[in-house]
This record gives sequence, structure tokens and C-alpha cells, in this order.
Amino acid sequence: MTNNNVTVDSNGFYKAASPVVKLFADGTSELTSEAVGITTERLSEGVYRISGCLCLNADRAWGGDEGNEKIKSDGSIVIRTYYRPHPDAPAFARNEIDGYANGDPIDIPHDTFISVRVQMPEVEVQDEVVKTAPNQAGNNVILETSTQA
Repeated sequence: MTNNNVTVDSNGFYKAASPVVKLFADGTSELTSEAVGITTERLSEGVYRISGCLCLNADRAWGGDEGNEKIKSDGSIVIRTYYRPHPDAPAFARNEIDGYANGDPIDIPHDTFISVRVQMPEVEVQDEVVKTAPNQAGNNVILETSTQA
């Protein structure tokens, strides 16, 4: 197996690769090769935009919802993250952060990321081969002619 056609899920299992965006606290991201063309940004605290895709990935192998996500007119996805304390948990696991109340927008923690599987637009395969020929006038202009491959 190579990292070009598979990826490791959060449980350590190999799965067929799909377009994945790793979104970080500052709005930067890491992309798999299938997600080329994606851009990400932090809009405000706890609010991020992923652009250049059609919607969330609908592949059932990854827990997708068979395409029930609505496609935004600009092809973007807005991710919102919220603060959630756990008052009934042991003291070390309560997630208590001064200045935040339950449900407040909060950035992705700096030591982690959110992994988002996206649906990319179809890429058309070009069937034509472009050949160049020198211009008859003898200057530096190149004329392009195309023929079917």
C-alpha cells in the first residue's frame, strides 16, 4: 500500500483515500492530494470556511450521508465549533475554561485539528493534444493547433 491511494482513519485502520481537509485553529489546513484546490480560512472565533468543494463527502465507507448535504451556491462549507463543559465528569476531564460558557463559539484547540471529508468537483480529462507550430511571418509568435489524440 502507498499513501497515494489509502489513508489511516482515527482508529488506525486503512481505508481508500478520499479528499480530506485537516483544519487547524488559525484557519490553515493540510490537504490530501485528492483535495487540491481547497482553501480554508478562520472567519472569527470558532467559525471557519472551507472553499473549493461541493459539499461534505457522501461516501458511506466514511460515514457519509449519501449526498444529503446541501451544496452551497459558492461551494463552501462553514464549520462552527462550540465550547462544551462536562460538569458531571471527573475534575480532570471537565473541560472548564475561564471566560467561556456552554455553547459559546471557541476555536479548535491548538494541539489538534478537525478532519473534514469533502466532495470535490469532477475533473474533466482533456482528450486533445495541443501542438505548436512556428508562425509563417517568422516572428516569436507561436500558433497553437489542436488535434484529437
